[in-house]
Amino acid sequence: MSTRQTSASQAQFSYMRAHARTLSTCADYARYDAQKAAWIAQHPDATPAEYQTAVRAIAKNCGV
Repeated sequence: MSTRQTSASQAQFSYMRAHARTLSTCADYARYDAQKAAWIAQHPDATPAEYQTAVRAIAKNCGV
């Protein structure tokens, strides 16, 4: 019986860890989208090169 409980506990722990990782990833992308939208609004006349540089910096900052 203890083997079953251990197995169930391990499965639940694995699920919770994966769920937390998913939430973290989604939060990173949401933050990235928000920062990118803010940058675009603040720099409407940016060149494609400036945009690309900014997007890369934002992605790095957000861990995306």
